Amino acid sequence: MSARRDKRKQGRLVIAGAIVAMALLLGWCGRGWFGGGDGNAPPGDSAQSPPRAETTERADARCEIRVDGTGLYLNGARSAVPEAVAACKQHGEAHVLITGDAVYGTVQQLEAGLSEADIRVFEAQRKSAGAP
Repeated sequence: MSARRDKRKQGRLVIAGAIVAMALLLGWCGRGWFGGGDGNAPPGDSAQSPPRAETTERADARCEIRVDGTGLYLNGARSAVPEAVAACKQHGEAHVLITGDAVYGTVQQLEAGLSEADIRVFEAQRKSAGAP
């Protein structure tokens, strides 16, 4: 019985030592778990600096188009291809997100319309929610 009690005591000491070692490493080496920090960087820290105005203006200059299995969306609102092309023609640039479940015909119509209108396209493709 005494040997069993000693083994339990040793196991608890090993676990306690591991916890202390992790706490010391975290305190000396990291700014949070896995070095990620807690998001509260001091003002002026490059990780928390605001985006440059040029980047923000450029993002606002593009129209946002999303094509998925349910249809086409322009800046978050459901739209048809001709209306999306006309709106993007004013901006001259379009950011297009095509999901894996997008209807092929809609994608082809959109590509043809944007190309014909000479609109600069920034394209991103994302897998559908059900895809592995």
